[in-house]
Amino acid sequence: KGNPMRAGDHVPYVICEDASVASFAQRAWDPESVEAANGAICLDKKWYLESQLHPVISRLCAVIEGTDAGRLAECLGLDSSKFNKAQASSSSRDMSGSAFAQQAGEVDRFEGCEKLFGMCTDGLSREFSGVYVKEGHKLKSGLTCIDSPGVTFNVCALRLQCGALARKCISRYQDGWMTCGDDTCAHRT
Repeated sequence: KGNPMRAGDHVPYVICEDASVASFAQRAWDPESVEAANGAICLDKKWYLESQLHPVISRLCAVIEGTDAGRLAECLGLDSSKFNKAQASSSSRDMSGSAFAQQAGEVDRFEGCEKLFGMCTDGLSREFSGVYVKEGHKLKSGLTCIDSPGVTFNVCALRLQCGALARKCISRYQDGWMTCGDDTCAHRT
């Protein structure tokens, strides 16, 4: 439109259909111009489905067993073979289906969580892993201390320590401090 622009200015645009141009950047139009064209310029619905909706829906549905990128593409009316190939090549590279990768993901997921330490009946404080601990294919009571046979967690003390840790974490959350996720940056707001 010829309006002066500065760095950081918001530039509204929509991607429109144009078979003669392959680059989506060359198919970007001002939304007001598209409205003024009264249907002469049409939005590229396929581009929006493939590049804007499908990736987000795939990430949201990744935790739902039985869903995959190809099936979701099919539900959106897209060519599922394109997404099946992309999914097959990425899964062969990252081992996402392996038990090791799922275990590592679980460890990474809770890496920053505060650990709960409980008082045992022998008077020592130990990390409490949960009510049940998985050992191989069996579940074992997590109330028994693994490193000392016959020693258990004091349930009353564990309840009090759990409440104190919950209050501490809630207080930290309500303080509203945010820390940059980049390892080289320790910026806190």
